[in-house]
Amino acid sequence: MAIPQQRVDEIMAKCGRHCCICRRFEPLHLQVNHIIPLSEGGTDDADNLIPVCLTCHSDVHTQTTLTRRFSVEELKQDREMTFQLVREGRLPSAPSNEDVIEAALAKVLAVLAMAPRAAPLRLDDSDLGPAAIRILVEAARSDDGMVYRVRTCDGLELSANGKNLCDRGNLRSEAEYEDAIDRLIMLGLLRGTPGTDGVCRITHQGYRFADYVLAAGA
Repeated sequence: MAIPQQRVDEIMAKCGRHCCICRRFEPLHLQVNHIIPLSEGGTDDADNLIPVCLTCHSDVHTQTTLTRRFSVEELKQDREMTFQLVREGRLPSAPSNEDVIEAALAKVLAVLAMAPRAAPLRLDDSDLGPAAIRILVEAARSDDGMVYRVRTCDGLELSANGKNLCDRGNLRSEAEYEDAIDRLIMLGLLRGTPGTDGVCRITHQGYRFADYVLAAGA
């Protein structure tokens, strides 16, 4: 059974659409999460709910042996502190619109285009390049985290976040983007099967790297 909508609305209002862990303003990328999962006896009561962004939601549920996981009390304290900061006006709604994100991404892509080998965006000593960066960031910005790849008689259709990413019918552009999506899969930033049509989904590592890309362009 879903959490009552009125309760979700109240929690979203209290946090001002800020994540209670990273404190970022994430108006369209926030989830109301159970602190204690329903499968472990948790409830839909407000005391057991916390608004978190997609990246932090994954962190909360990550099993780890070398570092300390989030405790129930820690999550509740983080939530109450965020509510208090919003009440005091110390976490105002920062600009987080399409234009700001596009500007940050454009800045990163411009750096990569001018000097790809000198760019500071690296993963396992492998530069991703503009096409892979574009695919990854658009997947992270979408509601479903999906990248769609379909080859038709007119050429390659590659889309994410409602956008066509490659120039269909342009063999150079299609080859660049096909290589890029396969590379992202091999690096574990997308989940899918290299070289085949279908749907790929961004991974937790992919979300983290996309966040890093946009932060580098801010």
